[in-house]
Parts: sequence; C-alpha cells; structure tokens
Amino acid sequence: MVFSTASPTATVKAELMAAIAPTRLGRAVASDRRAQEKIDAIVRRLEALNPTPVPVESADLGAVWKLVYTTSVSILGTNRLPPLRPNDEIYQAVDLSAGTVTNSEQLAGGLLTNKVHATFGVEPPMRVQVQFQRFQFGPLSVKAPASAKGFLDITYLDDEVRVSRGNKDNLFVLLTPKGLSNLA
Repeated sequence: MVFSTASPTATVKAELMAAIAPTRLGRAVASDRRAQEKIDAIVRRLEALNPTPVPVESADLGAVWKLVYTTSVSILGTNRLPPLRPNDEIYQAVDLSAGTVTNSEQLAGGLLTNKVHATFGVEPPMRVQVQFQRFQFGPLSVKAPASAKGFLDITYLDDEVRVSRGNKDNLFVLLTPKGLSNLA
C-alpha cells in the first residue's frame, strides 16, 4: 500500500502511513487521545530505526517537506474559523546553506497563502533552534517578536520521511517528494 515492505524500516513506515492517512493531517484525531497514542507508538518504533545518527548535519534535512501529520492545534487550525483553516497543503522548505525555514499553508480554498519565515541553528545530534523572523498573511507581512522562537528535535530522518518533536510536545511527520511518490 505505502512504501515497500522489504525491510523492517519500510514495514514500520508503511504502517505509519496507513495509520495517519485517514486523519486529515491529524485533524480527525485532534480530540482523540487514544488514536494519537496509537500513532505515537508507531512513530516511536520508527524513531528506534532512525538511520541518521546526527540528523541536523544530514543533507537530507535540506528539502521541501510536506506535512502529513501533526498534533499541533495551531498548525491544524482547528481553533480558527473554517475559512481561515489551512487546507491539506502545508509545506516546509529548509534551506541548509542559508539557515532558513519557510512554512507555507493555503487558506480560503487556495485563494490566500500564509507563510512563516524563520532562521535556525543546530545543536547536534538532533535539535534545531528556530527563531521566527516574519509572519506573512497573504500580502500583509509583519516582523515576528524576538520571543517567537522554539525548537524541534529531529527524531527520524531519511530521504523520504522526517519526524520531529517540538518544544510544545507536538509531533510532526513530513514527507519529501520522493516519500510522497511512494504513496499508493
């Protein structure tokens, strides 16, 4: 169904993709703690198979990633009015040479794009410190306050899948175009 099951890692990836596929990025299980725990248990099995000992120094980190699952209510937009909730097209572009990250989401049926621009520094083996620089709401752009910062621990990374855990106890699962092409 999803990914080849030729190896233990591929088998767990396939199981994870099957578990998160019906969740609409996590929205469908946002208030279902038991369903989130089931997904988290699969993610922990995948994290135990992480092939990248120092993810923050891997070239695989530099990519355009599509969010496929999160527990972050602010990213899911479940607390926003329906027209202001992002659709299922949420991306993160990581530019390793510039030390920048840009998150983007489509709203209002794709009529509006919101972006968050940030810089980052790394703390090997897996922590990324993020300092938000600018919030862009369609054509409107505002400077982020100095207090707008956080961190992510990259707990699994290969050339298809990235798993991160944030400073607000949120879980993020993202795929590269190669990972997306393996979805069937």
